[in-house]
Amino acid sequence: MVKILIKGYYGFDNIGDELMLSVLISKLKKRKNAIITVMTRKPEIISHIHKIQTFTCKEWKEEKKLSFASWMKIFTAIKNTDIFMWGGGSFIQDIGKRKYRNILSTVIMLFVARLFLKKTALISIGIGPLRSKIGIEITKWIIRLSNLITVRDKDSFIFLKRLVPTYRKIFLTEDLALCAEIPDVRVKEKSVGLSFLSYYSYMEYNKIKDSILKDISIKLIENLQEKGYTVYCFPFQKKKGGKDLEFFEDISKKVKNIKIVKEHFNDISKVFTLLSSMELLIGMRYHFLLIGAMLNKRLIGIGYQIKVRSLMKRIGAPIYFDLEEVVDNPELIVKNIKKALPPQNENFFIEGKYMAHKNFTLMYKYLKM
Repeated sequence: MVKILIKGYYGFDNIGDELMLSVLISKLKKRKNAIITVMTRKPEIISHIHKIQTFTCKEWKEEKKLSFASWMKIFTAIKNTDIFMWGGGSFIQDIGKRKYRNILSTVIMLFVARLFLKKTALISIGIGPLRSKIGIEITKWIIRLSNLITVRDKDSFIFLKRLVPTYRKIFLTEDLALCAEIPDVRVKEKSVGLSFLSYYSYMEYNKIKDSILKDISIKLIENLQEKGYTVYCFPFQKKKGGKDLEFFEDISKKVKNIKIVKEHFNDISKVFTLLSSMELLIGMRYHFLLIGAMLNKRLIGIGYQIKVRSLMKRIGAPIYFDLEEVVDNPELIVKNIKKALPPQNENFFIEGKYMAHKNFTLMYKYLKM
């Protein structure tokens, strides 16, 4: 039997991370010798959904710094596993309210795992933003302490290779979500799905710009409604992170007849069904746009971080804008709605699916599962 301990941004009501976890668990379960434990903020929910073991600390639920007792509990869990892995996402960054906390805690866990002679892996990750020398030095140690790293985009891959040129076990793959099954759903005519978040409040502590972004979103919705569209708002995170749900709830107080979709928080598999029924998707969230590309939807992407810009290039998106462009020119999206097309890289889904499955091929090979 192989014991696998998985760490990630799980239990924070982030649709993208929960989707990656769902794919990761479903694939690992096919290895009949795997005993899976997930470190999460919501152990009861994760355990119920995936029928696996879970691990938590009270500080994760309260969003506080870990106590000495909790660190000892984590170290014991690592000691009792065979493989310690991080399962997807852009956790290597040094911006936002936590700044260095996430990457420092990752280094500590990886170091302890190697101390106990455990295999370590970072699976389907993305990098950045990294803006400080301290963040870069910590990232170098994360690389050195990993037995295997798979990276979901070329920009992150090149960045990591340059940081530690002598490290040979970094591989370019794709996002785990590309392994998910796609439903066949009838499209609702004149339906548009939106994905926005309070980026400026979350990452830059700039409430003025966030207010501008909300005003732009309101004008966009009103314009879409005037054109006869039914507008569906898809929060990809509830109360934490970018507070997508709060963003749309604030907008709903000023705009009538918008539908805020919440079903996917209770059942992650519904996110594909819900987005499948949309005719047009406009938004910011990485996995919102990735799923849209998988479903071959008309898209307008808004790049608020490197990962979104990189995705838009990979899928061959005809139209995408940087967030700053949208804030500086509020009419930009409205003027380009008619130009929105499906991804122009016709091979993206086939190649992407192959590269996503490569995560598991590499895992089985280098971690000897």
